[in-house]
Amino acid sequence: MCTATALMILFTGQYNVENPADGFIVQHLPATEMGPAFTQQAVSHHFPTIGNAFVALALAFFAFTTIMAYYYIAETNISFVGQKKQHKTLLIWILRLLILVSTYVGCTSTAKSAWALGDIGVGLMA
Repeated sequence: MCTATALMILFTGQYNVENPADGFIVQHLPATEMGPAFTQQAVSHHFPTIGNAFVALALAFFAFTTIMAYYYIAETNISFVGQKKQHKTLLIWILRLLILVSTYVGCTSTAKSAWALGDIGVGLMA
């Protein structure tokens, strides 16, 4: 899925390349923040009427299933590692609270910080 998204963005030319010093090396989309907007622009390039809605809906389903998968993996790991029943139950409730707080913070923060938190989460899961 990630390779297909990257190819769509590259083939349609709907991207910007930031210069680490300042400004842009390539700027095909002025005033567009890096992130899912590139994918929306790429899909809308070929499907102007449904492109934005399709990407938004697909991203919502992808985010939901990713959160559910990470929760399942983490709870299974806690259940496997946990020895005492009371201790394991407490850790599972802490995990549930952590997932809810992380979801709230991800929904209310900027896209850049949400992606950074997501990268941290993937690193921790690995």
